[in-house]
Amino acid sequence: MAISALIGIVTLLCVKGKSENYFVAGRSLPLWVVAATLASQSIDSNALLGNVDLSYKFHFYDGAVLPIGLGLSLILNGVFLASKINKDGALTLPDVYAKRYGKVVEVLVSICTIISFIFLLAGNLVGMGTIIHYLYGGISLTGAIWVSAVVVLAYTITGGLFS
Repeated sequence: MAISALIGIVTLLCVKGKSENYFVAGRSLPLWVVAATLASQSIDSNALLGNVDLSYKFHFYDGAVLPIGLGLSLILNGVFLASKINKDGALTLPDVYAKRYGKVVEVLVSICTIISFIFLLAGNLVGMGTIIHYLYGGISLTGAIWVSAVVVLAYTITGGLFS
């Protein structure tokens, strides 16, 4: 965790206060890094622990639906949408909708995105907290979730996509 925190702090220098550097790393990352970043976002503690649990309790395909759907989604978006979004200079999904449908739709998509990411973040913090609680038995699950929140917040605030 200390290494992750150090990476986040060092990448603060790369951002240099520019929103394009923060959100899309100045559009300077090679394809393999972008692919690995997208894959790692899909293989988070929320999905990994949840899918294993679903596969164990019910059936393999119950746990496989999410990774298969995410994989297909990433491929289809990459083939059909990525170059247009990059050409438009959009930084976020709401930016894409704003250019096509206007400010009201941008705000509505922003609200929906924030709500969905709150739930996604909650699941990931519980997953990360569970792992920390398991590895370091002396810390309570609630304490481990708070540690996770602080580390993730500091890491993300300092470096954005560069981190």
